Amino acid sequence: MKTAVFMGRFQPLHNGHVQALKEISRKFDKIIIVIGTPKNKRDIDSRNPLTTNERILLLKKALKELNIHARIIIQRDVGIEKVWKRELLQKIPKKSVIVSGNQDVLNFLGKSHQTISIKKKIPINATMIRKWIRSDSGKWKKFVPKKTIPLLMKWKTRERLHG
Repeated sequence: MKTAVFMGRFQPLHNGHVQALKEISRKFDKIIIVIGTPKNKRDIDSRNPLTTNERILLLKKALKELNIHARIIIQRDVGIEKVWKRELLQKIPKKSVIVSGNQDVLNFLGKSHQTISIKKKIPINATMIRKWIRSDSGKWKKFVPKKTIPLLMKWKTRERLHG
């Protein structure tokens, strides 16, 4: 069985992530999604407006809609790359493949695991989404999974982005 490891902060989950997950699900038998989190659990700010539990819920909603089965794990930023990497490698299978559109991630984990670069098919990133949410532009709603929009609104993500 081939296992893919897909990492991100998912702040918030967007259609670029969804497209990557669709592609990964076609090529791999198992998927492990690693959610990166700040050092401090309470670190909610303009770069990290959503809690870990909220991001897990967004991922679960999107995965269910896509009929993709994945294991979700958390990897807290410990502030020291070597320690972070050691902790992560204890959580994922040795023979898994790291799949990412982020070259830094691929370079960092390329010595211990096979890596595959995934090409962005949707020119979007979470920074752009957060900017649009903050500016109250409805544009962001076109770039996140539809089932996640009510949750992002309920959680007052816009207000969180204003700090």
